[in-house]
Amino acid sequence: MRGLKPLLESKRGFLLLHGGMSTELERQGFDVNGDLGASKLLGDPKGREAMKDIHQKYLKAGADIITDANYGSYIPRMSADLQISQAEAEQLILSAT
Repeated sequence: MRGLKPLLESKRGFLLLHGGMSTELERQGFDVNGDLGASKLLGDPKGREAMKDIHQKYLKAGADIITDANYGSYIPRMSADLQISQAEAEQLILSAT
C-alpha cells in the first residue's frame, strides 16, 4: 500500500514508525559517522543489503512506516565524499527511495 491516506484510514488510530537505521548499522559494525550518516553506505553492496534487512525486520516487528536511507544525502557532498560523479550520487539517492 502506498500513500499515507489509505494507511491512516485502515489503521486503529495510530501508526508505528520504524526504529533507528544508524543505530542498527553501527551495531552491525558499519561506520555511519560523518555528514552523510547512513547514506554513505548506499554505494556499498553490503551496506545496502544491511539496510534492506533492517527495514524488513522493522516491518516484521509491526512497523507501518519505514523511511528511506537517504536522509543524510546531499549530492555535492556525496559526490565528493564517495569520489563519484554528481550523476552517480543522484542515482544512489534515487535508488534508496
